[in-house]
Amino acid sequence: GINAEYMGSTMSYALFGSMGLFAQFDLQKEKVAAFFTDIEQQYKSNPYHNAIHAAEIMLGVNWFFNSPFLQSETNNLDRLGSLLAAACHDVGHDGFNNPYHCAIRSPHAITYNDKSVLENYHLASTFRTLNKKNCSLLDNLDSDQNKYIRKLIIAEVLSTDMKFHGENAKELRSFVKQWNAHVKECEGTGVRPRLVSGKGGYRESFIKRVQGNEKQFLLEMALHTVDIGGSGKDIALAKRWGTRITAEFLNQGDKEKERGIPVGPLNDRNNSSLPKSQVGFINYVCLPLYKTWADLDPYFQPMVDQVLSNLAYWENMHQQEEEEKARKAAEEAARPPVAPPAPIHTNPAHFKKNARRRALMTPIADGMDEKAESGNEEAAT
Repeated sequence: GINAEYMGSTMSYALFGSMGLFAQFDLQKEKVAAFFTDIEQQYKSNPYHNAIHAAEIMLGVNWFFNSPFLQSETNNLDRLGSLLAAACHDVGHDGFNNPYHCAIRSPHAITYNDKSVLENYHLASTFRTLNKKNCSLLDNLDSDQNKYIRKLIIAEVLSTDMKFHGENAKELRSFVKQWNAHVKECEGTGVRPRLVSGKGGYRESFIKRVQGNEKQFLLEMALHTVDIGGSGKDIALAKRWGTRITAEFLNQGDKEKERGIPVGPLNDRNNSSLPKSQVGFINYVCLPLYKTWADLDPYFQPMVDQVLSNLAYWENMHQQEEEEKARKAAEEAARPPVAPPAPIHTNPAHFKKNARRRALMTPIADGMDEKAESGNEEAAT
């Protein structure tokens, strides 16, 4: 079997082999193995952002590339860059998010000026590793290929910053709508629909956003979609990943309380609900994004079906939670009031008065004790 400690690096090596990347790009197997092992060891043992998460994201990106749409519109250079981005997208993650780093002015936040703090850190770590002599697996690519790979990795990893989710999801919906219209226009004409790179994109704002490079944008969104895809996995896995990310949130919430900074909305240990958070995340983040991909290619419809099934599960669990809260509240309301404890005197005069009374009573008590003792002696004789 595969040693769990090196699962990601072993799987990465296998993926490169199955895609023919070693032969096509003259990659040295020793350097590929050394790079992925080095990256894997840089991941920390966080509940969620760990090397297992990175390995799973690589598998997810590989699944995306198997879609008919991406197979027809991408090449192995895209696959090489995207797999590297997936493997490294969270390298060195410390279990705290960007807002936290900015709030405490961490060294990362200072270095990257509060802009995509963790994502920039992951990228810097990636390219520092690639610059190591024993890990420089891209040495045999030509200059243009190296530039392309670097640009693609940077774009993809930066796109995993949740700050950009809303804007990017909107752009993807716009692209898919206009792409599908373009496909219909080409039907029966003998013209094959093609993605564009540069001027001539389907939306002016889209062109400005990614310089018209539609393929790059789609690869960015593929990685982002897989990265937030824990909620869309088989429910047994979704529950495990949901529990793990919640553990990181609550740990951050504890630190936020210690530092006296605002506690994130999902980070309060005293007001945390995994079912409730999953219902919100699926409804507002995952489901709309998954539906957009399914509109582009029916290959992605199973993502929608699975996340809808998970949503029903979490909604049921949340309802049970709410019913349990209501039951406990009703029991508390029906419980008879508890009598208040006797008042505790704090007036010094009260203690002084009682002290005098105890002093006056002491000789009487002593005499009573003596009588009792003598009476006991008479009875004994």
